[in-house]
Amino acid sequence: MQQRNRLRILAWGIGFSVLGVAALCWFWPRSRLNIILVTLDTTRADHIGCYGYQAALTPALDELAARGVLFEKAHTPVPLTLPSHTSMLTGLYPPEHGLHVNGMGRLSSDIPSLAEILRNLRYETGAFLSAFVLNSKFGLNRGFQTYDDDLSGTEQADSFVHRRRDGRAVMDAALKWMQDRRSRPFFCWVHLYDAHAPYDARKSQFDDRFTQQPYDAGIATEDLQLRRLMEFLKSNKLSDRTLIVVVGDHGEGLLEHAEEEHGFLLYESTLHVPLIVAGPAFVKAGHRVLTVVSLVDLMPTILDCLSVNKKITMSGRSLKRSLSGEDLESFPCYAETDAPFEHHWAPLRAVITDRYKYVQTTRDELYDLIDDPGETRNLTQSDEKEREELAATLGEMIARFVPRVAGSVHLTTKEQGILASLGYTGGKHAARADDSEKTLPDVKDMMPIYNMVLDAKNMMASGQATDATEKLHAVLKLAPHYDEASILLGDVLMNQKKYSEAAQNYEAVLADNSEQAMAHAHLASALAAQGRLQDAVLHFRRALKLDSEGAAWHLHLAQVLSSLGDFQEAVAEYKEAIRCDPGYIKAHLELGNLLIHLGKNEEAILHFEAALKLHPDLSIAHLNLGSALSRAGRNPEALVHTQKAVDLDPENFEARFNLGTILLIEHRVQEAIAQLEEAIRLKPDDPRPRKTMELARAALKSKTP
Repeated sequence: MQQRNRLRILAWGIGFSVLGVAALCWFWPRSRLNIILVTLDTTRADHIGCYGYQAALTPALDELAARGVLFEKAHTPVPLTLPSHTSMLTGLYPPEHGLHVNGMGRLSSDIPSLAEILRNLRYETGAFLSAFVLNSKFGLNRGFQTYDDDLSGTEQADSFVHRRRDGRAVMDAALKWMQDRRSRPFFCWVHLYDAHAPYDARKSQFDDRFTQQPYDAGIATEDLQLRRLMEFLKSNKLSDRTLIVVVGDHGEGLLEHAEEEHGFLLYESTLHVPLIVAGPAFVKAGHRVLTVVSLVDLMPTILDCLSVNKKITMSGRSLKRSLSGEDLESFPCYAETDAPFEHHWAPLRAVITDRYKYVQTTRDELYDLIDDPGETRNLTQSDEKEREELAATLGEMIARFVPRVAGSVHLTTKEQGILASLGYTGGKHAARADDSEKTLPDVKDMMPIYNMVLDAKNMMASGQATDATEKLHAVLKLAPHYDEASILLGDVLMNQKKYSEAAQNYEAVLADNSEQAMAHAHLASALAAQGRLQDAVLHFRRALKLDSEGAAWHLHLAQVLSSLGDFQEAVAEYKEAIRCDPGYIKAHLELGNLLIHLGKNEEAILHFEAALKLHPDLSIAHLNLGSALSRAGRNPEALVHTQKAVDLDPENFEARFNLGTILLIEHRVQEAIAQLEEAIRLKPDDPRPRKTMELARAALKSKTP
């Protein structure tokens, strides 16, 4: 078996070789196939009807499988959205394209992508995305004329959790785009996110059908959108000349093997995904492929179906022959996850064959996927020969990879929050001196503890601070050096104003790892809350030395410096926060206020205007801009913005008082009095509006004949 697998691996290096793209543009028939790629985020194969799941409501997927080809053993190379999609669109495994986890890196511009190749072949190209994790800044937009990743319409002010688009909105945009391109060949990628956590039983659509299993409601919602796509193709007579590929990017743990969601483990619950191909006449209706395949096979398959003969280095292989019902030779597939390494746990590497899966980590695993599909019996001790052969195969696969480093990508504070709300860290691994894959904890041992941390986060979010504290103390008894738990416990204590206790937790993290930037920053906040401002400055600066792109840390440092009276340094730090995150509204507002204090009104105006460009209906920004304009002697403009502040927030005392004052300056005395009366109503004990009222009445009296 070992020799056989070596020969298969050697065959991968051959890749595609044929005609050049430029020549193909001239000789290719006019009736080229359209390509539609529908990716179902977080969708398990075994929760779909055509894969045998009795509780499913997936008639569109089932119909597509009946008239197309279903791959029984399709596997993702990584159970995370960004690297998985990158493998689909490049034909490369994560080590080869350089993207291993979400939010960390941009696809290198010299790696050919499917969209780029098809665009060069004069295809119309469009992508319609549902979540920030596939934002254009990560590089998958290359080759797409339209890359619709605009989620602004789904976001509420200061809320990240809504940064995902409903499948209907995504399909609406995709169908509208395709409607205008019926006469030209197109490549359309539609990404549906409805099955991703947090789950929703969608009672308005399905009544009580999915109350006990809300995850399935997300898949049923995706199916409804697929039905709309199929009806569009049929009504526009495009079905027979459109190759449709529907595939999951990864699955979901659903508490199997103690994994609630995905990313940390390499069991079938998160690696086994649906893959259905349908469309043209050469696709054999109802055929089911039993051979194991990988998502890296998608790009070479699509290119082969289009007879694109271009020399491209890919680890994937074409599955076209299986689409017509021919037997497919078995190749081992690679899978990995580096998500555990972000928590200082051992990363995982795996090889999957038609029968076995071998997972290499601190405590290796071997499963017979035919006799034990639930992966409950680890055979590493009982089948030593198979373990050795698969370990050798995995080693040879990894040795053949040409590792790539992804391009750098900068995430703003807001974008990091968006990823966090979707369950992804998007952070930077703070390595320790003793980080070694052989000595790091096995993620299998850590998952129950990780789930306790998730429980604590949920408790904290719902205001159960005492319960969250108890849960985190329990975690730290089991795993004393779990940085995330210690920092989270500190944050819970900070919210309870137990600043000294919070500081002790952050200091405990730094005692283990002095290079933990987040621990330095959070400790700085705890010290500032205790009035130890100079110490806070030291730790903020240490955090920023380790990670200079921490926009929130620059802002908090600016606040402390301002409290110390070091205004010029504070201005510099506010500007650094804005450099890191140009859309940081709070930084613009606070810097504007400080500039007013320093008498730099015109410069302050620029920052308030920047805040309003980002959030046109932000009352405080209109109020502060009005104040700065008035101080700069630009009262007519000040009046407009201060009135807007009142319109947006009628119960705001400062807005009413400022409006009354500006109206008085503009000699609109009766209107000024009306606003000042409202200010007095809102804050009877404040002497300012009463004094200004006296001036207004005196002015009114002086006008009386």
